[in-house]
Amino acid sequence: GLEAGGEVVLRFARDGGARPWPDGNAFDCRITELARTRHQPGLKGFAVDVSGDSEDAAPFRHGLYEYVYNYGGEPVLLRWADDREDALGPGDSACIRPMIAHRFARSSGAGEGRLCVARVPGALGDPAIDEYATFAGDGRRRVSSETKQWF
Repeated sequence: GLEAGGEVVLRFARDGGARPWPDGNAFDCRITELARTRHQPGLKGFAVDVSGDSEDAAPFRHGLYEYVYNYGGEPVLLRWADDREDALGPGDSACIRPMIAHRFARSSGAGEGRLCVARVPGALGDPAIDEYATFAGDGRRRVSSETKQWF
């Protein structure tokens, strides 16, 4: 159960914590971690301010489902799978499966975009993701493409 005083967790913007993504002088996003609770350790929330469009920017890629909501007044580009792209207009949302490389970019001529991102674990826990990371490239393809029992 919850301990007294643990029902609400506050994180104030004045306390900072924003970081650029990708790291370095030329970044496309500023990411601010939202409040978290120890009662849901796998749940992660972020405010993402999208200000750039670097073609070679490092993508996000992780083992969590990612839910994205554009709460700002400007469209934001969502790019994934090396060649796919769509615009998230104000009020639009998206769901991104685990391990899908993706990134956000400012639309041409648009101002800074504002996204709320929530990441939640799926059926694959950290031990399975850690084991998958040790597989050779050919083995990784087999994990997602084979559908029949091999033994």
